[in-house]
Parts: sequence; structure tokens; C-alpha cells
Amino acid sequence: MRTYLLPLLLLATQAFAQAPLQLEGLRYRGTAEVQWQEGCEGCGNAGHVYFLKGRHVDYLLPGSDTPNRLRFTREGNRVLLEDTSLRMELQGDSLFLTAYGYRHAFVRERD
Repeated sequence: MRTYLLPLLLLATQAFAQAPLQLEGLRYRGTAEVQWQEGCEGCGNAGHVYFLKGRHVDYLLPGSDTPNRLRFTREGNRVLLEDTSLRMELQGDSLFLTAYGYRHAFVRERD
């Protein structure tokens, strides 16, 4: 009986490890060092990324004062935002957003 238990346990472990991370409800905050500046509305914003229902994502780039909401598609650890050249990459509890020639780092918020 023990000879059947080990392969079954290995299969269950592999299935759990390969299960896709559900993005809905995940929130990430920017790690950029920010400093408020007089007359600069977005200065002081580290940025954020919030995954919402219906494959939507709200994001605010570091240093920006304009949040955006777009639909996204996911391919493995890559997240592509519709109608833009912006892309995201998930790595553990980190998310990297590449936009306008810059790569911005975000960390996952825990409840």
C-alpha cells in the first residue's frame, strides 16, 4: 500500500505547484522611493496594481497622478494589458511592470 501512496502524493504536490495563481483580488504596491515636490501632483505616489473581477486591472505608475483601468490577458507569469505595449511579469510576491522604457517593481500586499 505504501508504494501507491508516494506516487499519488507526488502527483498531488505537482498539481498544486502548477495550479495557476488567481489574480483577482491581488494587490501590489510600488517599491519606488518617492518624494513629494511642490507643484507635482503625482510626485509622492509609489504606484499600485490591483487585479479586479472580469480580467480588469487598476494600475497607477510611480510618480503619476492618473490611475488607469484596463483588461488584461495572462500567459504563464506574463500579464499583458490590452491595447497597450505595457506588460507585467509575476515573480513570487513581486510584480514587474514595464512601461515607457522603465521597469517598475511592486510587492504583493498581504491582508
